[in-house]
Amino acid sequence: MIIDSYSHIGEKYRLRLNELKLVRDETPCLPKEWLEKTRVLADMLGGLFFKGHKADYDKLDEDKRSLVSTDYFPVDRIKDEIAAVMKQYPDDRRTIVSFLLSTLLNNISKKKNGYKLFGKRPEGKAFLIVDLSLYIYAYFPSFDQTRKGISLITYIGKEINYKQDEVLKQRLFNILRRYSFVFNDDVLFDLCDWFPFFAEYN
Repeated sequence: MIIDSYSHIGEKYRLRLNELKLVRDETPCLPKEWLEKTRVLADMLGGLFFKGHKADYDKLDEDKRSLVSTDYFPVDRIKDEIAAVMKQYPDDRRTIVSFLLSTLLNNISKKKNGYKLFGKRPEGKAFLIVDLSLYIYAYFPSFDQTRKGISLITYIGKEINYKQDEVLKQRLFNILRRYSFVFNDDVLFDLCDWFPFFAEYN
């Protein structure tokens, strides 16, 4: 009755329940096992970004202002941890992928609040994040996750000019090609937003 009430009232405002976050179960509700491990992974991903407030960021010297950490990224270790969680909880991959991509996108999208994403030599870190996001995405390439992946690449593209710089475009192409196996699963509805993106980026 409660769910029906929320659904009915929400429809008046063109809102709907997020099925990925909706759980029907007996009370008391206990957190799913995958959730704790996914939160640990999300914290690892969050650690790749500046954590202070915007006022703290603005106080930094100009050459130190960078939303993406300038420290070393343990990308292989992060990928190993992600693979272990995906293997342990295959039935929850959709939600795990959504959780992790949202963590990356929420941090990257702070750019619109006046943050600069990268410091000196931005290309290396930019492509690490693109690769990491596509690695996560490949575990469950659904329509919603496609949009998150494209949004993330687009935000980064505001500082890394893949469209005009042929060398950078080739590097982006190489990463996308590495994950092109997702197109072999015949789920074109979930992947259709990539096609205008590919056309726009030539």
